[in-house]
Amino acid sequence: MANTTAAQPGVPITLQNAQSATGNGLAIAIVPTVRNHNVFIIGSAGVASGKVTIETADNPQAADANWSQVVGGEIAVVADTQISVPFTGMYPALRVRISTVLVGGTVTVKYEGA
Repeated sequence: MANTTAAQPGVPITLQNAQSATGNGLAIAIVPTVRNHNVFIIGSAGVASGKVTIETADNPQAADANWSQVVGGEIAVVADTQISVPFTGMYPALRVRISTVLVGGTVTVKYEGA
């Protein structure tokens, strides 16, 4: 079994770091006391298109088929822009998947819970 990163309140975690290809990124376990979540989607210069999807599952090692969307669908990555996506709830695990390849730049995604 792979090592699991556990989110702690107020401690930012990088889920995707300057990536452009489709892929799952880091899946993290969320401690039960964390109910307020914020995902920061940071597009680099030159991004022309690309999207990410915030997903949850019952554990960070879940098979891809067991992950489902958390907030309303794909989120467009915007060049030279940080998008904050706040949401609440109990989620055992989270990840942010690059669901549509980025063209012209990269995306960095960070998570912070409270």
